[in-house]
Amino acid sequence: MVMRIHQWKQESVAGIRIFADGAGYNGEVSRYCVVLEGIDSPIVFETKENKTNNEMEYRAVIHALKLARKGDHIMTDSQLVVNQVKGEWKINKEHLQPLCNKAQKLLKSSGAKLSWIRRERSKAGHILDKLKGGGKIEDVINQKPDIPIIRKF
Repeated sequence: MVMRIHQWKQESVAGIRIFADGAGYNGEVSRYCVVLEGIDSPIVFETKENKTNNEMEYRAVIHALKLARKGDHIMTDSQLVVNQVKGEWKINKEHLQPLCNKAQKLLKSSGAKLSWIRRERSKAGHILDKLKGGGKIEDVINQKPDIPIIRKF
């Protein structure tokens, strides 16, 4: 398994927006991305393991929840993850149950908020799209996502 993670130094600011998105196996890699608003360098995780899109979406949200503090707002374009974590949708795929359990526990302990947003508003999704288009992680992480800042939750 090959993993590359580009990290940032966590500052002591609460109430930030955290964007999370995942992309399943494309024949080469599975990825997820986490973007903290106000931090220039996104977190990108990449593995050669064949993971489903939903697994990588969960892993992105779990990573975001590990970073979150009370008052932070995690946003993802995965309705499945948001609704399963909130207990509103049933989990039909057995392999997602442990990921959902972990996300539920982290959401409760972090005091963060989890919400669904449209794909085009996801800063993390925008970065994964650039990588899918052949971009290299080193090039993409040095660019600020050019998605307009959302003013309201």
